[in-house]
Amino acid sequence: GKVPINSEVLNMDRSVSITGTGGIRTRQQHSGVMKMHYASLSKCGALELGEYCLHFHHMGNCPGCSFKGNVVTKSVNKAITVHGTSQALVEGNVVYDHKGAFLYIEDGNEVGNVIAHNALVCSRKAPHCSLHNGIAEHKASDLLEQAGMYVVSATNDFIGNHISGMENAFFQDFQESSKVWGNHHATGKVCPQANPWGKVSDNYFHNNQGFGFYAPHSSYPTHVKTDSNGHVSDWNTCLGFNPYTGEDNSQAYQVTNHVELFHNFGAGGYDGGETSFKNAVFAFALAGNYYKTFRRGKRSGPFCEDCHIVDTLHPIA
Repeated sequence: GKVPINSEVLNMDRSVSITGTGGIRTRQQHSGVMKMHYASLSKCGALELGEYCLHFHHMGNCPGCSFKGNVVTKSVNKAITVHGTSQALVEGNVVYDHKGAFLYIEDGNEVGNVIAHNALVCSRKAPHCSLHNGIAEHKASDLLEQAGMYVVSATNDFIGNHISGMENAFFQDFQESSKVWGNHHATGKVCPQANPWGKVSDNYFHNNQGFGFYAPHSSYPTHVKTDSNGHVSDWNTCLGFNPYTGEDNSQAYQVTNHVELFHNFGAGGYDGGETSFKNAVFAFALAGNYYKTFRRGKRSGPFCEDCHIVDTLHPIA
């Protein structure tokens, strides 16, 4: 029928295993190239800022950087972090039974990364994977709105990921407004609330407690002009309308071939705009789609084209 129901079967076996009593982290920072492929990390991450299991740290443009086919389990804080890094690949990884945000895009200047075909699974439904004693500055991503993917910069590709058991499957947010103008080296150099989206397709979200695709949230994508570091080169392009001509500057995007099952709110967001869905399924939810204060610019197409909303109490709220 119209509702594809799949279970998550995870291959957790790897020939290379990195483990210990706790607190293991792997990181490359500032220069060089980091590749970690087909390794298993357990009992990793620490309850300190920046101490994550797999971590690209201020690598700048790094098309040679990749996390591929790894397993992360019994971990805390962030399992995979893309921080101040662009053009990297995060593909085919499994994160299971982690506490905190499973995958984190941190500052707002990360662009052109490909986040594809990862399986992010909590062993029990939220709030089991929430982190109660984590970093205070990251309370939103790890506890209050714990997410499979917590994304500050949306200008990346999110393709074919499976996410289940979280508070929210995918959440574009700004750590309780602390990152609306970026953070760390990107502070005051980016406008992530206006960042245009990359490709969003073929994702499968199910059995999450709150939202599935939780975006836009206090964000209105525009044609932001940036330099090679992902920093804004023309601040007027962060605005919804050209301040001189009044021309609509919105940047529409489409979420395609998308599936959400067994959520409270399905896809939705507060104070945002430009999202459209094509060939999407929303099923067995309290609300299939839930939006407030939603704007559609002149480039946005139909909100939902060839969509199927099945056995949902409030199809669109």
